[in-house]
Amino acid sequence: FLESEKDRFRNPVGAMVGSSLEAVLDGLLAGVPDEELAARSDGLVRVRAVQDLGAARALGFVFSLREVAREILGSDEDAVAVAQELRELDRRVDRLALVLFEHYLACREEVIGIRAREDRRRVAAALRRLERLEAAGGDEAPRRREPGGVDKGGCEP
Repeated sequence: FLESEKDRFRNPVGAMVGSSLEAVLDGLLAGVPDEELAARSDGLVRVRAVQDLGAARALGFVFSLREVAREILGSDEDAVAVAQELRELDRRVDRLALVLFEHYLACREEVIGIRAREDRRRVAAALRRLERLEAAGGDEAPRRREPGGVDKGGCEP
């Protein structure tokens, strides 16, 4: 689906992944600074962080960029110049991987914090309901909330 659906409104993640990868590869080949490469891949790293993937699976795409760039640069006839470009490309990919790893970890920490706050909110709401039941003497039937948000007041539908 991510590859086949080209409409960015029907497939926003696929569109963002494609444009981010293209921008990062272009930046690698053009020699843009590491900070800009990281900015170009920000959305992609954030999506990967939310997907609960390990760091290796989430950021493995960075090392695949080497192969793609090698295919592009390999067509040059000057072998010495190509070898120098490939060494520089390898260094840039390694630096980018480290920068993105730090960014990925920061995003994961943010996701974990959001989940922890949501869990605390749910526990606090459950405790408030329990306190209301205890304050009412415990003989009141608990109020049920339907999935659509309709309060049935403890009555069966």
